[in-house]
Amino acid sequence: RTFLLPGDWSGGHADRDKYEYKGMEESLLNSMKLEDGSSYLKCDVMQIPHHAINDWIENFIAAVDPDVAFIPQQDVSYNDFAHTCFKNNITALRNIGVADENILLAGRYTYGITVALDGTMTLTYRDIAGYDEAYKDIVLDAYEPFHEPSSGVLPF
Repeated sequence: RTFLLPGDWSGGHADRDKYEYKGMEESLLNSMKLEDGSSYLKCDVMQIPHHAINDWIENFIAAVDPDVAFIPQQDVSYNDFAHTCFKNNITALRNIGVADENILLAGRYTYGITVALDGTMTLTYRDIAGYDEAYKDIVLDAYEPFHEPSSGVLPF
């Protein structure tokens, strides 16, 4: 199984084509192309870079083509996302066939993936620990989650 954790790579800007972001993505994708046209970036599990605070990496997401995506961002329903860039990342994931139940936002839960020797991946989660009461009142109790996660063997 393969994982891609790009951390804070990328960024976001309303005039993305005027700045380095789109060129940076294009250079990376070109450098990672294999002879058959597929991408060396292809992986099973991906962390969406820069907390999904970008709205220009749909080509990068398509090249990675993950089955599971982690988004280190507040866990709220799709309609409650604070910025369109979050919706754009979800849309890019959906466009390549990632099911909502495999899009995991980190605002409510701590997720774990265990990979067995045969490649089977099992997802587990638990409530986040150590948050203050204000976060509980303002976020956890005020907004519906993107979806309720479930533990178990991932379906691929």
